[in-house]
Amino acid sequence: MENSNIEKLLNYYKGSEVRITDDYHPHFNAIGEVVGAGETTTGPGLKIKRFDTQETFFVFDVNHLKIIKRK
Repeated sequence: MENSNIEKLLNYYKGSEVRITDDYHPHFNAIGEVVGAGETTTGPGLKIKRFDTQETFFVFDVNHLKIIKRK
């Protein structure tokens, strides 16, 4: 995800309910809401807040997300 695209991606995904679809992501199959975006040592990513544990984490590839409900 490039820095120049992160604002566009955040505008598209913010507030949406998503499921993590990447088998290798530590939060695989978790459902949460896109609450923001940020720059990390790994690069820019979308910040997700899980509904079940209230934990927040980053996803760096939007291909690893599936929108369940748009807000």
